[in-house]
This record gives sequence, structure tokens and C-alpha cells, in this order.
Amino acid sequence: MGQVPMSESENNRITALKKEIVQLTNDYWSATGKAFLLASLGQQLTKRGYDLRTDLRGQKLVPFLQTQLVDQLVVLTSPIDPLVRGVVPKGKETEKDIHALFIRNVQEESARINLDRRIWIAFSRPVTPNHVRVVEIEPEIVFTDVPTEAASQTDKLVIPSELVIPPGSKPSEIRNAELQKNIRGWLEKHGVDISKATAKPTIEITRPSDSSVLGSLLAALDKKDLERVVIPLDIVAKLLAKRSGRG
Repeated sequence: MGQVPMSESENNRITALKKEIVQLTNDYWSATGKAFLLASLGQQLTKRGYDLRTDLRGQKLVPFLQTQLVDQLVVLTSPIDPLVRGVVPKGKETEKDIHALFIRNVQEESARINLDRRIWIAFSRPVTPNHVRVVEIEPEIVFTDVPTEAASQTDKLVIPSELVIPPGSKPSEIRNAELQKNIRGWLEKHGVDISKATAKPTIEITRPSDSSVLGSLLAALDKKDLERVVIPLDIVAKLLAKRSGRG
């Protein structure tokens, strides 16, 4: 018994699905230069409202890609794990060794930096319409949106709106890679030392075992509240001096 012909709405949905797959694969390749794992591709399509089991009418994703998108994409099998497959734009599979398409190397990992949360938000939060985002790096990272006509009158650094990538606008792996690239390029363009935009190490606060008022206060706080406690360094020095008998 043959398969029931698709309706016009089903055809339109398949066309939209194919376009989505190609776009996701191209975006991932542009951001990472890696094969987009089919497991991740399936998750992203589900987030976009597709039900592959229903939309593909029982057909598996791999044969669908190999027949319906053979002119645009190539399905590859990981040389490390034959159960892992990924997809790349057609023609790109010959640009790198297949191992490099599936494995993130040490150099790439070390190139990622732990950026200050404020600079990350500045490149993530949508810019107010008819405004321009400006940033101060020193003495503290502060950003704000000012009317477009006022942007030329400030000496603050401007973040072009095309470098801003809001949360949810792209798959997280793609978005994170592009934000890293955008921020690093922007810092370099403006001659800002990358250390000024990196997250500063935090001092972990442990619960004191003494019965002082401060100890009793901190002992009553949970971990989340403890992380919000800020004690000036001169006070810390005094407390340490008293504990050691120098105070």
C-alpha cells in the first residue's frame, strides 16, 4: 500500500522544515566550523515547534537529509563514535580533517574567555528602538542606550546593533560562539585590553564556626544569600587581626 499523498499544508510545512534545517546548519558552521550533531539539530527543531516523527511521516532524519537536502547538506559519521552523526553544508566536508569536524581542540577551548557578566549583557540585551548602545569600560563597566542623535556627542564606546544577539534568537552553542567572536573583535577594534572585560575571580564565603554576632548572622543565611554578602577588605583585615591576636 503506497504512502498517502501530502496535502498542500503538509508540503508547505516540509518546505519550511527543510529551510530551517539548512539555516541552522549554515549558522552553526559559520559560528564553529564544526559538524552540527543530529541530536542537537533534532532538539533545535523541536524547540521551533516541529515533531519530526509526524512531519517526516515515519521517515528517519538521516535518509530525509540524504534525499531531500542532498544538494545542500552532507551527513557525516564521527570517526570516534559510529553512532554519532553530524551535518555540514555541502562542500565544507572537504575543508578539514573529519576528526576536526567533530572534536573541539584545545586551542579553540582556550580561546574562549570568561567574560564579565555586564559586557555579556551589553551584547545580549536588545537595543532600544531609535537608540544607540554606549559603554564605559573604566572605572566600572556600565552601558546604556542613548538617542541616536546623541550618540555622536559622547566619547563612550558604541556597540553596533548588529553585534547584539538576544537570548533565544539562535541555538545556544551558535549564539555563545558568535558573542565571543563579536565581543573579542569589538574589544580589539577599540584597543581595549581583554582583561578589562573578563570576569574577576570571586572570594568564596564560608560559614564561620564562632559564636560572634557576625558568625550568627552569616550562619543564618543560605548559600544564595551568602553570595550576596560584601565585606570591605579593611574590615576583613581587622577581623583577621583580632583572630590572630594582633588587634
